Amino acid sequence: MTSAGPKRNLAVDFSGDPLTIAFNPTYLTDGLGSLHSERVTFGFTTPSRPAVLRPSGEDDGSVGASGPFPAAQTDYVYLLMPVRLPG
Repeated sequence: MTSAGPKRNLAVDFSGDPLTIAFNPTYLTDGLGSLHSERVTFGFTTPSRPAVLRPSGEDDGSVGASGPFPAAQTDYVYLLMPVRLPG
């Protein structure tokens, strides 16, 4: 038997079309922890493609703007593969 563990909520600013995507929670937590940043930028294209995580600052990006989200200037990028959702 496995346990889902405690649920955690994260505050987010979102721009773009809604999508449903799932990640292995261990890999997601590892990636967030390795960025050493209070804020993180996730880059998505489609639910079946990898996501990119980068550390970001308060002034990075412009949520609500049209077009691609600008990438933060950083030496570290974490690539996160999605997992398949049932159904």
